[in-house]
Order: sequence, then C-alpha cells, then structure tokens
Amino acid sequence: MRTVENARGDRDLSVNGGQPAIPRPDQPPETDEALAEECAKLIRDGHALQWYGGERQRAFEDAFARLVSARHAVHCASGTAALHLALHACGVRPGSVVAVPTLGFYSVLNAVLAMGALPFLVPVRPVDLVMDVDRACEEIPRGATLVAVHHVGRAVDVAEIRARRPDLVVVEDAADAQATRVHGRPVGREGLAACWSFTTTHNVVNTIVPSGMVTTDSEETAVRIRRLMHYGKDFRRYTSGTPLNPLPAEMGFNYMSHELAAAIGLHSVRNAAERWETRRRNGAALEEGLAGLGLRTFPVAPHVEQNYYDVVFAPDASWREDTGWALDALVAEGCPAWSYHSMFALPWVRAELVQRGAWTAREDGLARAKDPTLRHLLGIRPPALAAQVPDYIAAVRKVFTK
Repeated sequence: MRTVENARGDRDLSVNGGQPAIPRPDQPPETDEALAEECAKLIRDGHALQWYGGERQRAFEDAFARLVSARHAVHCASGTAALHLALHACGVRPGSVVAVPTLGFYSVLNAVLAMGALPFLVPVRPVDLVMDVDRACEEIPRGATLVAVHHVGRAVDVAEIRARRPDLVVVEDAADAQATRVHGRPVGREGLAACWSFTTTHNVVNTIVPSGMVTTDSEETAVRIRRLMHYGKDFRRYTSGTPLNPLPAEMGFNYMSHELAAAIGLHSVRNAAERWETRRRNGAALEEGLAGLGLRTFPVAPHVEQNYYDVVFAPDASWREDTGWALDALVAEGCPAWSYHSMFALPWVRAELVQRGAWTAREDGLARAKDPTLRHLLGIRPPALAAQVPDYIAAVRKVFTK
C-alpha cells in the first residue's frame, strides 16, 4: 500500500492528468426504446404526472410487493418520504425516542430530527458494518421505535431483535437492500413496515426520478400510509355521487408519486431478480479482488446474503484523513465510487442532539470510542458485466498500490 503523498505525485493517475484505467465509452448507453416510447406516450397523453392511484402506480405496487414477498405496497415520493410516513404511522411524534445506527445514510437521522423525535444512537459492529444487535437489545429504552437500517446491502437480524425486545416498534430501512436475504428470507418482512428508495441507479429497481415505497404485511398500516401520503384523505375511486376531493380524515402530507415514475419502476421490476443475481456474482468477485490488494473488506454474517449494493472497503490508516481525495481519484479512473461516514463524522450531529437534549455522556463515550476505520469508508458499485471486474480491480490497484 503506497502513501497518499506518493499517489498525489503520480502523474499516471487520471486525477493528476493521466489516462483513466477504465476507458469511457465512445457511445452513450443504449436506450430502451420500449420504455422511452411508453414515457413519451404518457407525456403526449397528459398522464405523466397523474398522481395517486394511477394504473401504472397500482401495477408497480403489486409487482414490487411480489418481488419482496410483501402483502401490501404504497408508492410514494421518495425513500425519505417513505420513512417519514412509516414512522408517523407508527406513532412517532415530537419527543418520541427513535433508535438509529451510528453508520448509515444521514437521511435516516434527518427524518427523525425533522419529526422532532429524539435520536438514540446505536453502534454498529466493525466486523460487518451493521447495527450491533446485542447492544440494541440491551440499551434501547423501552417503548422506543427502532429504524433497522440494512446499510449498503447488508442486513440487521430484525427477527432476533423482535424476539428479544418485543416492546420495540421496528421500521426497516431497506433503501439499499433490494434482494438482500436474512436466514433465507427477503429483508423487510419482520418489522411493521419497510421503506425502499428507487431514486439511485445503485438499485436494480429504480425510477430514475425521485420515488420510494412502503411495504407491509398489515392492511391497516397500508391503508393508513396511503391516507397520510394524500394529505390525510382516504382514497376514493370515482363513482357517481362520490366526491373526488373528500375532507382529510387526519393530518397528512403531500408525498405522492406519479405515473411516469411508476412506469419506469415497473419496467425495471421485470428482470430484477436476474440482474440482482448478476450483481451478486460480480460483487463477490470484486470484493475478493480488493481484499487481494490488501484493502480491508467487511464480509457479512453467514446467515446474510447481501446484494452488493456497493463493495465497501477501508484503506489503511495512512489514507484515513484523505479519503476525499481517494474518492476523487477512483472516480477519475472510471470507478463508480462513493464514501460512507459514521454519524459522528458529520459536524452538525452533535449540535443537533445537544439542542434537543439527546447528547449525553453515553453519546460522548460512543463518539470517543468509535473505531477509526468506520470514520471514512469507500464503496464501489459492482459492474454490470463480469468482464469489467478486472478493470475495476486494476483501477483500485492503480490508486492505492502502484
């Protein structure tokens, strides 16, 4: 592993003016003509932005529910909207305690803070980057709500948490975890509801434009979430004498999506299972290659089958304060790379929790005891083609080991 100083002076690196390890394609990616025509027809017919209960939205909900083995699905505006709806339906209000992991996308913490709730931070296990189940069961206050985040395609064992702590209301954040399985079952089946995001092209099922979904096995919860999404109004299909604009039954939000997003999502569902299996194979090969370069990777527990949303790794200690530059270097070489951070690395987290009285000696101890490896992690999305895996490994080798 070479030093950062050596890499910064390497003129062969693309970030320093050299040629990228992964050549950029001469032609743009092929367009799916059938999908393009369907979207164009929606726009021509004036149905693209039809919201709430359109034909394609209902079809997308049904198809995605089948894909993740859920009984009900509600299509909404984004993954963050899905989380807000699920937490509100669970009874989270200002002052409620909501447990979240110390490692995960910060939109989870943002949603909790925006609701006026009090975050309770639970550490993750450095070995596999998921919430520490033992500490969650031992430390989360009674009667709290837990957001079990299946981060970067890994999985929390929600069934174990529910067995040990039946008093907890659990919402699963599965935004990164399409096709991830725990004990052979898809994630999202154990909590009251699961929240999904379709905005990022990291996910095989995506809508390109912002969009999300809440799935649940509870019909009552699905009906409530559908109402909350629509200003608090019960959905009514038009029949003679039925008002299309009923009064709200409760406080609600405008978190509706539209037919254009649903059409794209529905198209992506059709071969999702096959594409996720390809991602899994290529991700495993990429992870093995990065470990072979001496980079620290994070194997999942034996009962988890991850989807390889990203292959996450940590450079050695000499790079930890320069992962921003390392990220730039990887992207310049043609790698679809991202960075991941502990909540304690975000400068505003402590101030927000202090303001709400949620930063105590416990949180101060967690911040001081954090594993430095978890402060700055890097991830690479596996390629769609197995033939591209060696190119990705070569790009990483070029940055870190030349």
